[in-house]
Amino acid sequence: MSKLSIVYTLNEVIIDDNNNYIKEYDKNLPHADEIAEVFINEWNKDADEFMLNIINEQVANNFIESCKARRYKKHGAETKVIIEIVAKKGKQFREKFRDNIYDFMESQFIDGWGEGFFNKYRTAKDGTKYYIE
Repeated sequence: MSKLSIVYTLNEVIIDDNNNYIKEYDKNLPHADEIAEVFINEWNKDADEFMLNIINEQVANNFIESCKARRYKKHGAETKVIIEIVAKKGKQFREKFRDNIYDFMESQFIDGWGEGFFNKYRTAKDGTKYYIE
C-alpha cells in the first residue's frame, strides 16, 4: 500500500460577538486541541469523500483509495494535521503522480479552505469565537 502524508498547519483567528477581528495566532493557538479535533472530525466525516472524488477525477485517474486526516505531533508551537492519501492496491505514487497530488492539495490549502471547509466561525468550549484557517 502506497501512502502520501501531507502536513497542514492550522491557524486561529479570534473574533468578537459581531464577527470583528481581534487577534490571529499561527503558533501556540489558544484552542489548539479543539481546533485540531474539529478539523479531523469534520474532514473525516464530510470532506474526505468530497476531496477523494475531486482528487481522483482531476489528478489521480481514480488511483486513490482514501484521504483521511489525523493529528501530527501534538507537541510544539504549531498545530498540525496530516492528510494521509492512500493509493488503491497495486498503485504507486511515482514522482510525477506524487508531485501532481502535492500541487493539487497545496492549491486547495491556499485557495479553497476559506471558501468552503472553514468558512464559518466556531465557539470554543470557553465561549471564545474563532475561525480556523
